[in-house]
Amino acid sequence: MLPFTLLTRCFSLLSLLMILNLPSFAKYASLEEALFHGHEDFRKGNYAEAELDYSEAVERSPRNIGAHFNRALTRQHLNNTKGALEDYNALLRIDPRHVLSLMNRGNLRQELGDYEGALADYEAALALSGAKSGLYYNRALVKQKRGQIEGAIKDYNSAVELDPQKKAAYNNLGNIYVERKEFEKAIDYYNQAIELDPQYADAYVNRGEALADLGDLPSALDDFTAAIELDSTKAIYYTFRCKLQKRLNNLDEALNDVQIAIKLDPQHWQNYRYLGGIYKRQKNYEASLAAYTKALEVNKENAGEVYAHRGDLYVLLKKPELALADYNKALEVDPKHSEAYYERASLLLAKGDHHLALKDLNHAIELNPTHGEAHYTRGHVYKALGRWEDAAHSYSKVIELDEEHADARYHRAKVLSLLGHARHAVKDANHSATLHEKQGNVHGAKKAHQLKEHVQKQIK
Repeated sequence: MLPFTLLTRCFSLLSLLMILNLPSFAKYASLEEALFHGHEDFRKGNYAEAELDYSEAVERSPRNIGAHFNRALTRQHLNNTKGALEDYNALLRIDPRHVLSLMNRGNLRQELGDYEGALADYEAALALSGAKSGLYYNRALVKQKRGQIEGAIKDYNSAVELDPQKKAAYNNLGNIYVERKEFEKAIDYYNQAIELDPQYADAYVNRGEALADLGDLPSALDDFTAAIELDSTKAIYYTFRCKLQKRLNNLDEALNDVQIAIKLDPQHWQNYRYLGGIYKRQKNYEASLAAYTKALEVNKENAGEVYAHRGDLYVLLKKPELALADYNKALEVDPKHSEAYYERASLLLAKGDHHLALKDLNHAIELNPTHGEAHYTRGHVYKALGRWEDAAHSYSKVIELDEEHADARYHRAKVLSLLGHARHAVKDANHSATLHEKQGNVHGAKKAHQLKEHVQKQIK
């Protein structure tokens, strides 16, 4: 226990500090000195020290706007989002018209996913300050994230009217038009962004994607390469180029790109999936299996996609039980994975379980009504079960999706013949033969001609 006299002295010192309105941990002689040292520490990048300096300033003068504002900025540099928000909230209670605080709080709210709060802050700032490019741009970002696309377009356009040099607005307009599949319009906006800043790597990548969607793969490859030359530290750039190289069947180049991407970002699970796919196409199944398994180790949230791909690999390795186990896991994780239902149905058919296979095919088609192969396989299942009208309907759906599907026409001809629709069957068989000949499939054409002749005999 402290002696009574020492306790008395401590109490007297605390009382004096309270009377003088000084913080108990006062380091500086005045508010001005605390602020000065806060500015100096901030300028030097000593953010932890700056926060202490500004905290002393806030305690000395709780309604000092500068102290709160600068501490908020410092806390942002320290990634102390909660503390920064507290300072902006305190400041705006003192001065609700402080535009910079409204802007900065809006940015923090946007980062935290509080889009309604961010919009409210940006709109209040705009009402107070008038038209400002940065505010329109930030509000556009929030609207884009909320799916308010027309409002986002309007705000981006307002931002570039006020600041024609705002390259990010052009880039984001391009992204919007890519989402709308208006690729040529998107490319126009990316061109404007690149014209403003020829070093704008993200714009090259985005333009490359739009060009690839238009089928201009060589130009897309040039753009991805340009982005990598501008910034070789971004794994995602190599990933984009890897995917394009796969489309171009440049598997060695794709492999090199995805390996660099993995080296730059070992936690990006999609890259291991792409690696597995490349090895699979190169028939390096052992390496492919290792890549998919690594993807499952890294990826804890989107495992369904990886299980499905590994299941496909087990099919190639003639390990149906392991494939079936992976498709089951894929559907446990993601019950809406249409491809896993389709592939599991194929395995069930191989085991002779038509009814369970049909159930899976129905799920696959319900989830993806344009899955042509699922409709085609379901036609085979219906035919095997003697449900000829259902089979004909399934084959018709395949033809609706792909008018040049020669096999679907052949099999529809067969079930139409069984249903007694001989003339329609002859027409389908003849069309199938023509398509097979056009596609260079001599065997398929011969079979279709034989079916046509067989049905014609029935008519006679």
